[in-house]
Amino acid sequence: MTLDDISRLCRSYADARERLSELVDDVRAEQRRAVRARLRSIRGSVAAVSSTRAALEAALIEGKHLFDLPRTRALEGVEVGWRKQPGKLLVADEGRTIARMEQRAELAPMVVVRKSLDKAALRKVDVRTLAAIGVAISDTEDAVVIKAASGDLDKLVAALLDDVRERARDGR
Repeated sequence: MTLDDISRLCRSYADARERLSELVDDVRAEQRRAVRARLRSIRGSVAAVSSTRAALEAALIEGKHLFDLPRTRALEGVEVGWRKQPGKLLVADEGRTIARMEQRAELAPMVVVRKSLDKAALRKVDVRTLAAIGVAISDTEDAVVIKAASGDLDKLVAALLDDVRERARDGR
């Protein structure tokens, strides 16, 4: 093997990559043309999805009593119902809470070195213990859940819509 042999292989490799790049560029151009040709339909479909989602959300709010147990259901490939939101941790006096946590061996590691609370770790602590150390949880009301099963179609539509938004930003 000589340096000339390696140089020839490098040229072959660079040429192969260039051909691949041209093919990918052609595919992207075809995709942009297809989106442009169907842009009105895509926008109409996006509007239809938005309005039917709003109607579904209104129906879920009106029919909340139907989701006592189970709280969510999969209907027609769409998960709907209600889910408790994680809430916000309210700490009245961070210094006092830290002092209380340092006195409890199982909670002491949740105090970060700079003497602040590790709120992600605190979310795993039961409510009674949180109350004992001066932490309350707020904003835990129910929120509507609408989550379609993700598939290849969803990925394609997301990619197409991203391309449309990108072209709109670029003024094309």
